[in-house]
Amino acid sequence: MNALIRLPEVSDFINECCRIDPKILVFDDGSYQPCEGGFPALQIPVDDRFGVPYDIVAYAVDDPVVWWMRCGLATVLGEHALFVAEWRGQAVNLYPTPAAWLHSRDYAGVCVLDWTANLRLVLGRVPEVRCLSRTLANELAQRLQEQVKPRFAITVRGERHAA
Repeated sequence: MNALIRLPEVSDFINECCRIDPKILVFDDGSYQPCEGGFPALQIPVDDRFGVPYDIVAYAVDDPVVWWMRCGLATVLGEHALFVAEWRGQAVNLYPTPAAWLHSRDYAGVCVLDWTANLRLVLGRVPEVRCLSRTLANELAQRLQEQVKPRFAITVRGERHAA
């Protein structure tokens, strides 16, 4: 992933996000691209745990509940907070949207950007995840339960199973 950072086109679009309210065009796959004919959006660089930007998340200024990814590489905002929490054995605070995460200015804050990612892998080393609401806590618990269920049949070789 760090090798990707060195590509000039990645640096160019990371620098683009520093503009206030650039316009974007969104796609069905959850990605977006800057486009003068699009709608105003706030774009936030997504840094790795060392502070190196590798993706951008954007949301509409008038509807911060939905967001899009520039490259689709990032899983969470606040990777550094996860790293510090793992190292210090401290809790992280989970925010429901990138807008809520940004406005919190919380050094222990994270926001899940890709809820289909392996959340046990992403959050599994911190001792506690503090959710901002019961709804968010229920969503996290439900996703974690779904991810534990196997997506394949478990059988015993040589035994017949009824259809």
